[in-house]
Amino acid sequence: MTFLLLTGLVLWMWQQDISSPHALGEVEAIRAIVTTGSDGLLAEPHDGRRWELFDHIQKDQIIGRLDDRPLSLQLVTQRAELDRLKFEVDAAAAKLTFDFSNQQRDHLHETIRLAWQREQRRILMLQTQVQLAADRVLVQRLTATAERTEQLFRQSSPQLRAATELEAITSRLASDEVAQRIAANEKALAEQQRQVDQAASGFDEYPDLKLPEIAPLLAPLQAAISTQSARIVEVQHQIDSLQIRAPFDGQVAAIHAWPGQRVKLGDPLLTLASETHRYIVSYLRAEQALRPQVGDEVQVRLRSTKSVATTALVERVGPQFELIPAQQLRDPRIAEWGLPVRISLPKTLQPSPGEILELTFR
Repeated sequence: MTFLLLTGLVLWMWQQDISSPHALGEVEAIRAIVTTGSDGLLAEPHDGRRWELFDHIQKDQIIGRLDDRPLSLQLVTQRAELDRLKFEVDAAAAKLTFDFSNQQRDHLHETIRLAWQREQRRILMLQTQVQLAADRVLVQRLTATAERTEQLFRQSSPQLRAATELEAITSRLASDEVAQRIAANEKALAEQQRQVDQAASGFDEYPDLKLPEIAPLLAPLQAAISTQSARIVEVQHQIDSLQIRAPFDGQVAAIHAWPGQRVKLGDPLLTLASETHRYIVSYLRAEQALRPQVGDEVQVRLRSTKSVATTALVERVGPQFELIPAQQLRDPRIAEWGLPVRISLPKTLQPSPGEILELTFR
């Protein structure tokens, strides 16, 4: 009886040793710090609701917006610069006309007209681009106000619906009017671009065009107009950077900035944690003598004592040994190195991102 009892005890201990996990694995956890796209002041949300920890956010949802008032002032200044350039072009055309001799009057007059026409049309095109930029800022603001008013209309009591509905309709009509103006200006901009190309072609193809005096006089104006073109591109980029959108679906894990706070380009706004997971990552130590191959079976089990092991497959094996993360160390005080292994996540398991699992390689 003693022999049988000891034999059973040895078999039980042997079975416990065989079923013990070879390594730990961590479920993929994606976290991203969403940053601001430009310098500015964080504006209050249009709906008045600020983000809180663990709020759900959908991909491309607006999570922050910068104040557009400095950009509107910049557009006003740019309009004034364009007006000044327009006067300088006219002055340059007048000076060219005055300086040329009577012998070359006809030829030079046509050349001046073509040069003036080309630069004038470029300025008109730039003015249209500035108006488009201003309208795009305005339509963003009006659309957000209309959406907020329509939401209040749906949530208001029957007694207040008439006034709320009128305000919602007015806001939406204003937004639609600006959108129609943007569409019209975009068509006009295409036509102006065609006219600019046509004027430039006429200027370049004018026969026997030898005007060494024109180039030095027009060079500063052309450089100034090119500078304004670059500034318009910069303004359009700033308009796109006013709204900060979520890169993927997830939950708010940390909040780094609040409305009313001034931020700089690249400053963190909030940390977004994804709720999805795609695979398991484990690290095998050199003394384990395990060299898994792609396609090998792995038994995966939650660390709960009541969980059942599920079969998974090795998807990829790392090229070299790496430092094992702290959460997978046997002793957090001792650094260890291991071979990274990527393992498929069984569909029957429902772990949380970042959860530690027990792995047994076959």
